Amino acid sequence: KAKMQKCDLCIERWPEGHRPICVESCPPRALDAGDIADMKVKYGDGTAANAFTWSPVARPSLVATPKRRVGG
Repeated sequence: KAKMQKCDLCIERWPEGHRPICVESCPPRALDAGDIADMKVKYGDGTAANAFTWSPVARPSLVATPKRRVGG
């Protein structure tokens, strides 16, 4: 009987200098969080990701970068 909640990016952790738990615990370091302008500087402004359709109506704050092939 779990209840759905909207993610708040662990807002209570930010003032202490901590990132959201999902970011800090992601083994391949595939997640990051921060100001969208800073994320675009760091990663570019791509919005294409496998099985994701960016919505011009909802305009999610998301930056996606292509997966890099190892040894390829």
